[in-house]
Amino acid sequence: MKIKEYCEGWPPIITIGAGRDFSGSELADVVVSLRKYAEAKDRIILETRDKNGIAYGIPVSLPENVLDRAIAALSQKLPLTVGEVGEVNI
Repeated sequence: MKIKEYCEGWPPIITIGAGRDFSGSELADVVVSLRKYAEAKDRIILETRDKNGIAYGIPVSLPENVLDRAIAALSQKLPLTVGEVGEVNI
């Protein structure tokens, strides 16, 4: 299944650390790295940059049983756009 099929909604819309001129994630924004979210066992943070270079994080909730597979699959393919992340099979 694709990552986006495991998510409640795609693309995710909540962002962390966005500048005040930030208008929300776009499918063409580039995910440059990712990490496990320390405060929740079912989330990863996509470290992302928009077309203006503004860095922000997108928390993505996934079932715990696929979280490590998602991290491994994405880590091998980065950089990806937000849209491409949702299409990755895990």
